[in-house]
Parts: sequence; structure tokens; C-alpha cells
Amino acid sequence: MAFNSGSDNHWFYFLFKKRLPISLYIIIPFVVTLIAFSSGFIALVLFEYFLVDNDVLALAPSIKSEVQGLLYWTKLEILVFTFLGALAGIGIVYAILNPLRKILMGARQIAEGDFSSRLDIKELDELGILGKGFTLIELVMVIVILGILAAVAIPRFIDLQGSARTSVAQGLTGAIAGQITMLHAQSLISGTTYTPTTVIGSIDTSGIDSITAGAAVISATVDGIAFNWTYTVNGGASGGAQSDQIAAQF
Repeated sequence: MAFNSGSDNHWFYFLFKKRLPISLYIIIPFVVTLIAFSSGFIALVLFEYFLVDNDVLALAPSIKSEVQGLLYWTKLEILVFTFLGALAGIGIVYAILNPLRKILMGARQIAEGDFSSRLDIKELDELGILGKGFTLIELVMVIVILGILAAVAIPRFIDLQGSARTSVAQGLTGAIAGQITMLHAQSLISGTTYTPTTVIGSIDTSGIDSITAGAAVISATVDGIAFNWTYTVNGGASGGAQSDQIAAQF
């Protein structure tokens, strides 16, 4: 099969002669878009793992709407940066191919015997112009903007984690307090001895890292609490004054 006619060599020219532009227009935007998407997607997965896909919202319903709102804006931010990444990839390809296109057009005209056209040398080095335009000041501005976004987002995320974990700890400690009250009432009716050790043996300690008793005081440390914060429940002995007040000790 010959490739010397326009109809015969159309696909050959499309697949082989144009493979560089096609490859660049497919690979570079895809890579840049994938980088922009993956960075945000990793943050989204970590966000959902630590706050959404666990028992935090069930134990702390007061922050559910706030967490869902933050999750919504995180997803929107990922979409925006992914779109900007795609545009950036297309722009990079254009900056590379446009000077090459001008050179090839000029070379084709010269090969055909047309010496009337001229190439503007200054416009051929578009990558060099782009590099010169991206000054140190603009780089510093980009770093400052990213720093401001990180300074706003990271403390907010940490604060939500701390609030959620505190709510979990208070919920578990409240369950201990309720158990103390119930066992104290049973001890008054049955006349059995009420001790912190009895309470520990009757409590579901799932989610509690450690629980100890002594001098009518029960202390519980909940899993995942930063700096090993402890939440203490005070309970009186059988026949005495009984209290189920919850106090956080730091």
C-alpha cells in the first residue's frame, strides 16, 4: 500500500507524523490533572477516615453539620483544583507546541521555495519568556497564598478532631457515671456492698483504654485522646453520699 497520496497516507500521517502533538495533548494534561486530583483526594480520604467514617459523628451529633459543611467545601476545592490542573496542562502543551508549529511551517515554506516569510525569533522561545516572567516575587506570592490556606485549614481540621474526640470521651465517661448511679441504687435496695471495683466489673469498657478504681474514685482514659487526657467519675461508697459528676482533668 502506497503512502504518496493524500487519501492513502491520511491515517499514517495522523498516527505517526502527529504522534508528538497527540501524545503531549493527552499525556501532559492527564498527568497534571491527576496530580492536582490525587493531592486533594488524599486529603479527602484522610478527612473522611478520621471524622466521617467512624463513630465520632454518632457520639457527637452537635458537630455533624459543621463536619458535613467542611467536607462539602473540601470536595468543591478538589474539583476546582482538578479543573485548574487540566487547564494548566493544556497551557503547558500549547507553550511547547506553538513554537514548534511556527518552525515547521517556516521550514515547509522554505522547502517549497517560498522565502518570503520570516520567523520572529523572540516569539519562538515562549518557554524562555514564560520562565523570565515567573519572577521570584510571584513565586513568593504563591508560597504565601499556600501558607495562608494551610494556616486556616490545618488548625480548623485539628480543632474539629479535638472537639470530636472530647465528645467521645465525655460520652463514654457519662456511661460510666450512669452505671455508678444504677449500681449505687441497687446497693441501697439489696444491701450489697458498693465499691468501685464492682462498678469496673459491670461496665462495658469498649473504647476505653484503661480504667482504675481507688478510694471511691473511678478514672477512665479513652482511646485516641491527645496527651492521655483522663476523665474522672466520682462515686461515693455504699450508704454514703453519691455523686456522678464528670470532671475533666488535664
